[in-house]
Amino acid sequence: MSRVRVADDWPVDEPIAKDAYAARTIVTVSDHWAEWLGSLVVDEMREGGLTLYVTAPSKTPKILDAENEALTTRCNDLLHSLLIQGVPPFQRMLMMTGANVDGEIQVRQYAGGRELKTTYGLEDFVPGRPHADRAGRVSDRLRKMQDATNGNWGRLLRATRVLLDTNRTDNTHGERFHQFVRVLDGLVKTRPGRGATDFAHRVQNAFALANPETSETLLEMYDFRSAVEHLNSILEAVDVPTDIVDDIPRAHEYRVDRVNRLTRQLDVLVRSVITTILDRAELFDETFRTDDSIDAFWRLGDRERIAAWGSRLDIRAVR
Repeated sequence: MSRVRVADDWPVDEPIAKDAYAARTIVTVSDHWAEWLGSLVVDEMREGGLTLYVTAPSKTPKILDAENEALTTRCNDLLHSLLIQGVPPFQRMLMMTGANVDGEIQVRQYAGGRELKTTYGLEDFVPGRPHADRAGRVSDRLRKMQDATNGNWGRLLRATRVLLDTNRTDNTHGERFHQFVRVLDGLVKTRPGRGATDFAHRVQNAFALANPETSETLLEMYDFRSAVEHLNSILEAVDVPTDIVDDIPRAHEYRVDRVNRLTRQLDVLVRSVITTILDRAELFDETFRTDDSIDAFWRLGDRERIAAWGSRLDIRAVR
């Protein structure tokens, strides 16, 4: 990903997992391949940014085969594990496979990047060494979920996929907002007829700090989610203060600001929840492995559940 602002501790070129690396620029290719790729692509490759790559010994380095496919899958898992944590602004995403043949880096395949978006107004995500290390750890669990049988991690995998899809979704009609709520709604397993109350109670008695403001915010989020679900305008679902309700421009601005802030709060909260589950062995291997184990988690008393989860996010701090 070119022209990404990374933290000072983002690796220059260091391992973050077995045969997986994080760097600031991509490996240099020969002049022949640079000409084939084109000047625009090569210029972007030479710009500082964020690079993830994986390597492996090859029996057939001159052939594009299953070895390349396996490495591509591994690198995608690594990328997704970073994008679960956040999407940094970038200029161009480049995905390549290749081989070191007799000391020359030869490109086998090249593709342009994906359409990724960040939440409007959200402070830029600046990846650092902790994000890289976490991606290295989480990528193995991401693959484990995708390869699992007998329904293991089915709900968590679906929630993770929705989050990754949300990275490509804008918020023109509240679609991004709706997707974020879906992730939480699925993990807290709201019960029929008790969706809003279950959502507010369970989220703030596991994932977020409980307080009256947060409770009201979560109930509001669920109401807005229902508006989008039924193809109603998310902006019209916002309650406007009586002193500006008749001032159309100010009322519209108020509605937009409110939806934007709630979306930012959801953005931070959802990423925190998914990352925490994937990064903590006891939550991944046991608590969120099956629907039955998730149900057992929500049957715990509030104090016992909070203790099992650990540190909770104060969404009031997300402006």
